[in-house]
Amino acid sequence: MAHITLLALRDALASSLTLPLEMFTAADHLARADDRHRPALRHSVVSIGGEPVPMAGGLTLQPDANWLEVRQTSLLILPALWRNPRIHLRRYPELLPWLAERGRGPA
Repeated sequence: MAHITLLALRDALASSLTLPLEMFTAADHLARADDRHRPALRHSVVSIGGEPVPMAGGLTLQPDANWLEVRQTSLLILPALWRNPRIHLRRYPELLPWLAERGRGPA
């Protein structure tokens, strides 16, 4: 069963997470229309500490889990970051090691 993880980061563009999710959901519905026994696509929105995330533009996303709980996923979607991404790397120093670990193991 396919699983998509969407990482929500403060001040990122919400549409960079919501639009891909809507497209994958639509594709999943089309695929399952031809095969009712096909397992449904699963997804999770995760954040640092599992806390609500204020996005650019004023929308706040309510995540399903803490990002550290992600052990296995079929696809990890990272948000588009407005302005200088170095700000986010300083804000989340554990982000790059976490991403590297996801890339090394079975995703």
